Amino acid sequence: MLDKFTHTNSKGETLDFLSLGIFANENELRDYEWSYTTSDANRIKRFYKGVVTKTIPFVFLVDTEQAETIKDKFYEHFDIDVVAQKKGYFTINGYNLYCYAYKSVKSSYTTSKKLLNISLEIVTDEPQWKKETLYCFNFEKGDDIDNELKYTFSYPFVYYNSINNAVLDNKSFIDSNMIIRIYGACINPILRIGNNVYSVSTTLKENEYLEIDTQNKTIFQFDNYGNATNIFNLRNKTYDCFQPITSGQNVVSASDTFKVDIITVEYRGEPKWS
Repeated sequence: MLDKFTHTNSKGETLDFLSLGIFANENELRDYEWSYTTSDANRIKRFYKGVVTKTIPFVFLVDTEQAETIKDKFYEHFDIDVVAQKKGYFTINGYNLYCYAYKSVKSSYTTSKKLLNISLEIVTDEPQWKKETLYCFNFEKGDDIDNELKYTFSYPFVYYNSINNAVLDNKSFIDSNMIIRIYGACINPILRIGNNVYSVSTTLKENEYLEIDTQNKTIFQFDNYGNATNIFNLRNKTYDCFQPITSGQNVVSASDTFKVDIITVEYRGEPKWS
């Protein structure tokens, strides 16, 4: 079965290949390789992934009347990323691979207007597939809980209403980085996830929130106008505010009646099969 995948460029334009009559044969998108270094004693020292290239063979069997338009659209869709030097991304089963299309080799285009074979080569310095999942927790008082989901996001989400605590099931097979957003009003919020505590000594007014990014190791507070203040030094240093969330089930609890968003960031060498 052919993989169902799309590409979104740096302008936010999504190309749905199948709907245009563009098909991808077996390709290298799911392939991966670790590089490694060795010591003088011929022992493996570490594994890493550097710049990676992959090849995708596309077959065009498009509408004859729209053939030139589709071919031009295909080229422009990918090349805008290189011109702007901003990555687009392929999406398979909710996982994104951020990359550039830097080479296109064409054949079989003289037989018919609707036919074209393109060997597209991509390059990336982020050779991991990335998936963000949003979990929304409402630690409001029982009679204030609103069961209606009021968030609209481009990534998958799970929504919880909880008076005391809830369970977040991190489905990644390894620990994941995350973005934590705690919403005011509250004073010195404390959030426990599993065995770790995420605590910042600050006051959040209504419509303000703080954001902890475990991957980039940053903590910012945002006012109701969107202005950001660096509050890195206000974190509770007794615990590790940047500890990733462990794989599997994690109990989440809060020190007060505030709302929390947790965005887990999962990386894989290949996207999950579906």
